Amino acid sequence: MNTASVAYKKENVSSANEALIQKQNEISASKAADQLLNKYGVYDGIIPYPSERLMMAIGAVALEDFLVVGESWSQLVQRYISRPSNILDIGCGCGRTARFLVTNALVQSYTGFDVVPEIISWDHQYIQPYSRDRFTFVHSDIYNGHYNPTGVLRSSEYSFPVSSGSVDVAFAASVFTHLLEADCQHYLAESARVLKPGGRLIASIHDQNVGKSDFLGSEPRVDINPDYFAKKAKSTGLQLESNLGYVLGQRIMVFKK
Repeated sequence: MNTASVAYKKENVSSANEALIQKQNEISASKAADQLLNKYGVYDGIIPYPSERLMMAIGAVALEDFLVVGESWSQLVQRYISRPSNILDIGCGCGRTARFLVTNALVQSYTGFDVVPEIISWDHQYIQPYSRDRFTFVHSDIYNGHYNPTGVLRSSEYSFPVSSGSVDVAFAASVFTHLLEADCQHYLAESARVLKPGGRLIASIHDQNVGKSDFLGSEPRVDINPDYFAKKAKSTGLQLESNLGYVLGQRIMVFKK
């Protein structure tokens, strides 16, 4: 084989490699665009914003909505953090509240779980590294016709991924607004199980459409009579401590074990 032929082949291989690298970069960029909102930039050492698609997956129609809800819930949670505390986020989504808690040194440990695997992967990649190993995110493969139609577990049989009596504050931001009655009862019981004596559950509910029925709706939206919800919680060992009224369109109720 002459020198010109060898040079020609090397040039072709080099061009092919460059094309492959370019294609891989394009795929990576496309994947990142599907996961991250790049409008405001992505910076080292700063938790980025999830893409519009991922925000929509948790009901946030825009970045403003995502941040306002997350920051409001972080304030609600931090009312009850006065010493090193273990936090449980029931239905954590793509870190809407976690991103505001990660800088609080009194958050000794945080566990968040959600039924959407892609969202948990996002949390692992973009929030967990900034927590210095204090934050853990768990995928719960629970069936939900709206959010996880391929899930293999039942909500009414699921055990929260933390030990009994280990949590100081548990919170459920717009979770009971999607749970059927048996699942609602089970989640209250699980909250009672994992809370320490004196620990608190902060939960939001819809109650605007309740009429003659104490419990009304399906997974896309459930409305519960607040007194009925408090009665259900009491049956699990959780006493209503505060009814904070409406915050961002949902009633906030605080229970103490």
